[in-house]
Amino acid sequence: MTGVPGPPFEITQAAAEPPGTVGVGDKGDGASSRDISQFESSETHPAANTNPRPARWWRQSALTHVRVEFSDELLGDRMCRTIRVFIACATLQLAVPLSAQQAPPASGRDVLARMRSLYAGEWYRTLTFRQTTTIRQRDGRDTVQTWFETLRYTPEHGTQLRIDVAPLAAGNASISTWDSTWVIRSDTLAAVRPGGNPFLALIEGVYVQPVGESIRQLAPLGFNLDKLRSADWKGHAVWIVGSSEPSDSTSAQFWVEAKHMMVVRIVLASGAGRAPLDIQLGALKPCAKGWLATKVEMFQGGQRRQTEDYHDWQCDLPVDAQLFNAQAGKSAKHWAR
Repeated sequence: MTGVPGPPFEITQAAAEPPGTVGVGDKGDGASSRDISQFESSETHPAANTNPRPARWWRQSALTHVRVEFSDELLGDRMCRTIRVFIACATLQLAVPLSAQQAPPASGRDVLARMRSLYAGEWYRTLTFRQTTTIRQRDGRDTVQTWFETLRYTPEHGTQLRIDVAPLAAGNASISTWDSTWVIRSDTLAAVRPGGNPFLALIEGVYVQPVGESIRQLAPLGFNLDKLRSADWKGHAVWIVGSSEPSDSTSAQFWVEAKHMMVVRIVLASGAGRAPLDIQLGALKPCAKGWLATKVEMFQGGQRRQTEDYHDWQCDLPVDAQLFNAQAGKSAKHWAR
């Protein structure tokens, strides 16, 4: 996903200076047949897949206390085995997400806390993928680029995202945190700028860092965490943080799909006199023990501005720490080389 610091919000940049972008993956590009229509999974729980969900998602069994007794009774010349099963549970509960069993959240802070607790200790810390980026120019022409993206989270540095624009040999890249961006040209640090990628807290940080830190990082984006409403979007229940009225479609807000607690839409203010930027994240797929949006579309004023399609994603694999050293040059070992 792409972000540029501060209003006015611009998403078209030269190839030598990629905007801070991320989408998130396991092994992608068709490796998983569990592609999710729009942004939702099938009702079958991913535990049946090779990437089981965290245990806290699902009750281990509806019959949590079962006592089975065997007794032999001689009835004439026939031996019958009577199996008596006593269910100690007063009621049986089907395996459903714990998020669906909780009382509704009262604020955006509650939503962030649930996103954090649902995947606590389970969410991936690294991600790599290849991205096809289609940028709509102001004259209506489309420019298509290939970006190689590397994301990691560490307690020391928080969430960091590196974007390399193809060809890798040209050495054009950017490194972003939530509040800063380092621009690299020809494998040399060219500039350091205030303002980072505005989406990192919602696609990675919220699942791995303290809730208070996520709130701090989201504050500059203008989300009113006291405003919250529920809605149905593309056939699925969502929590909308930053909006309390259905008629409000322009305030800064983010939409969280209620089942998987994944962000599926973000609306950002673009400055006075400009339409807000509407970012829609879809095609969720399992990613290690979390989830991944493999397609991102960005709209402004009803027009598509940018489309991102992710391929060949890998989660929780080691990445060279030097990739996040803006002065490392060609000494950093890039996974795509």
